[in-house]
Amino acid sequence: AWDVAAVAWSSAVLALTLFFNAVPDPPFCPLGRTTATLLGAVLMVVTGVSEGEEAYTYIDVNTLAFLFGMMAIKCLLVKHRFSDLLGKMLLSGQPSMRTLLLRVSVLAFLLSPFITNDGTCVFLTPPVEKIVMDIIRRKQRRHPDAHKGASTRALLPFMLAICTCANIGSAATLTGNPQNVLIASKSRISYFRFALVSVPAAVVGIAINLGAFWLYTHLGLFETVSGSASSSSSLFDEDDNTSNSAPPLRSYQAHDGDNSEPPHTHISYIEISDASSLSNSTSGESSTTVVQYSTNPVMRRIQEYYGFAVLGSLGVMMALFLLFEGHNIGWITAGVALTMMAGDAIITGEKPNWVYPQIDWNVLAWFSGIFIVMASFGKTGVTQWMWIRVMGTSAAFDSSEAAHMLVPLVKLSVAILVMSNVVGNVPIILLVAPDVLMLPQDSARMVWVVLAWVSTIAGNLTLLGSAANIIVAELNTTDELSFMRFLKFGLPTTLVVATVGVCLIFILGLAVFL
Repeated sequence: AWDVAAVAWSSAVLALTLFFNAVPDPPFCPLGRTTATLLGAVLMVVTGVSEGEEAYTYIDVNTLAFLFGMMAIKCLLVKHRFSDLLGKMLLSGQPSMRTLLLRVSVLAFLLSPFITNDGTCVFLTPPVEKIVMDIIRRKQRRHPDAHKGASTRALLPFMLAICTCANIGSAATLTGNPQNVLIASKSRISYFRFALVSVPAAVVGIAINLGAFWLYTHLGLFETVSGSASSSSSLFDEDDNTSNSAPPLRSYQAHDGDNSEPPHTHISYIEISDASSLSNSTSGESSTTVVQYSTNPVMRRIQEYYGFAVLGSLGVMMALFLLFEGHNIGWITAGVALTMMAGDAIITGEKPNWVYPQIDWNVLAWFSGIFIVMASFGKTGVTQWMWIRVMGTSAAFDSSEAAHMLVPLVKLSVAILVMSNVVGNVPIILLVAPDVLMLPQDSARMVWVVLAWVSTIAGNLTLLGSAANIIVAELNTTDELSFMRFLKFGLPTTLVVATVGVCLIFILGLAVFL
C-alpha cells in the first residue's frame, strides 16, 4: 500500500523542482535552478521522505568527479588558447562557405566525445562567429547590394551545426555528456561495448545531419527559416572561397608586444546554469589571472605548447576508460585533470588555485540536489507504477524473443524523447534508472544504450532541449538562434536521426549484448 501523504508531498516537491528547472526565474519568485533544486532536496529529507544519512548515498560522486575534471580541463584549454587552434584549423586552405560549414560540423562531432557537447560549444562558438561574420562583412563591402542582410542567412546554419553536431557526437561515448556518465555509473556497462553500438549510430546520425544542412543550404531553406529571404543569391551559392576574407585571428592571440596569456574566462558548464550566468561569465566579469611567459626560450616554447599536452591527456583518459571498462570514469577524469593542473603549475610557476574559482560549483550543487530529489521520489513507488503501466513488466523486455523487445523500446524512445524536452535529460534518466536496473541484465544493457541515445538526441529537438544549445544561443552575439528557427531545423532532423539510430542500436545490440 502506498503512503498517500508521502506520495502527495514528494510529488508536490518534484513538481516545484521541475517547474523551476524549466522556468528558473519566474517574476514572482526568481529562485534559479540550483537554489530551487537544493531546497527540494532539503524538503525531501526534513519531511521524512528520505533519511538524512540515506540522502547522502543518493549523490553519485562518480558523476560529480567527472564534471569537476572536465571543467578543470576546459580551464586549462582556455588558458592555452585552444580556440586559437580551432580557428586556424577551420581556415586552413581558405575553404568555401560550404566547406567551412562542413568543417564546423565535423569538428563539433569529433570534439564532443572527448570534451563533452557543452565544452565543444563553449570553444567553437566564439571563433566560428568571428570567422563567419568577418567573411560576411568583407563580402558586403565588395558587393553591398548582393549581400544585404546576409548575416542572418549565413550565421544561422553555423550556430545550428555547432550544437546539433556536438549533441550527436556526444552520444557516441559514455563520457560525451553528463547523462551518459550517469548511465555509466548506474549500469556499469562496458565502455567498449557501449561504443561498439553507439558509435555507428552516431556516424549515421551525423551523416543525416550533414545531408540536412546540404539540403537546407542548397534549396535556400535557411533563408525561409530565418525569415530573411532575399532575391539575391545566398552566400552558400557562391563558388569563391574565403581568401582575403579570413579574420586575422589576432583577437584570439596575445597582443603585440605582450608576452602574457589572455585572461582566463569562467566557463559555465551550463547544464543547468541560468542563461544569465553564462552571459556574465563570458563578458569579462569573472576574476582574471594573467600568466607571464618565461624569458627562457626553451621554457617559453614548452609553455606555449602545453595546450597540446592537455589535448593529449584526453586521449590518455579515453585509453584508461577502455582499460577499466568504463568503471570509475569520474575518478579517472578528475585524476587526469589534477595531473595536468600540476604540470601547468610546474612549467608556469603559477599555483593552480586559479582553476577553482572557474569551476561552476552551481552545477555540482544542482546535480547533488537533483540526485536526492529524484531518488526520494522514486521511493514512493510512483515511477515503478507508471513504468509498468506504460512499458509493461520485465517480461516485455525478454531477450529470448528479440522481436518482442522492439515494441517496448519504441514506446520507451518516444517517452524519453518527449520527457527530455519537458523535465530535462538528466532528471528523466534518474527517474527511470531504478526500473531499468530491475530488468534482466542482457536486456538492460540494450535499454541503457537506447536511453543514452534518445535522451541525447532529444536535445536537438528544441533550443531548450540541451544545455549545449543554450550555450551557443548565449555566446553568439547576433541573437540569430531563436526557439522557432531552431525548431524548424531540429524537429525533422531529430525525428529522423533518433529513429534511424534506435533501429541501428537495436540491430547491433542484438549481436553485442544478447
